[in-house]
Amino acid sequence: MTEDCSEAQCPGEAAFEIGSWTTCSETCGITGTQTRTVLCVYENGVYGDLTDCGDEVPLTTQSCSVISDDCGTWATGSWTNCPVTCGDGIVTRTVTCDVDECVGSEPVTSLECTGLLACPTYAWSVEDWTDCSVTCGTGIITRTVECLQDATIAIEDTEFCDGTAPISVDVCTGATLLCPNVYIWHLSSWSTCDATCGAGNQTRTVACYNSEDSSIVDDSLCLAVGDATESPDSSKCCFVADCVAWNTGDWSACSSNIMTRTVTCLGIDDGMEYATTVCVDSGAGAMPCTSESC
Repeated sequence: MTEDCSEAQCPGEAAFEIGSWTTCSETCGITGTQTRTVLCVYENGVYGDLTDCGDEVPLTTQSCSVISDDCGTWATGSWTNCPVTCGDGIVTRTVTCDVDECVGSEPVTSLECTGLLACPTYAWSVEDWTDCSVTCGTGIITRTVECLQDATIAIEDTEFCDGTAPISVDVCTGATLLCPNVYIWHLSSWSTCDATCGAGNQTRTVACYNSEDSSIVDDSLCLAVGDATESPDSSKCCFVADCVAWNTGDWSACSSNIMTRTVTCLGIDDGMEYATTVCVDSGAGAMPCTSESC
């Protein structure tokens, strides 16, 4: 081979001399390499630098792939059934290589699939509010709220509808804020004291009364139209008289074939003297005699 030359020794045009690619370094697969010789030769057969032939020097190395009997093949399993009956799902299969290396891209292992039917849709259905329940004061309004399937079928399991259900009850105000006072207290007469003597109790019926329809209503309605914070008393203490008993004195000496004694009606607790009728009315019995023959 002629030695390299200097610019003065190598007149004429220069051109690339390109050798053939070598055999791929691998017997199977896509990870092999090939090489070739690239020379720059002048017309007189003298070799120059590669750059003497131009800036674009041909490649001297490249990757290569080989498909031969040494290469494995991809083995694919059967696709699974679509896991959904409506909407979109995913089917899968197994993909294996029967040797250490298989040529070509690995087959896909999953694909989208579609169920036989479209999945149902769920949404809240809200009807219009009713009129306010009262014409004055504060009342309520209501509306029907349902979870609908496919906009037509009401279902009990509202969890299918997204979010919290819209409210179905709310407060409202009648045409006028204040109502005329139709609620009044109905008070019966006090009962007789339940004690025959001493302290006892008296009771009466207390009810909130609707003067428009004569119905008994909740006490809060009567309280709302007045300044009181509690209902009128339905019981109170009473006192009749101290519990009493007959008190008899000693008999006097006999005089004119008669002896006498004092008999009084006395309170057991306070020792006070009461009219004899108090002892009779309280159940102490008839008044003992105050004179007797002797």
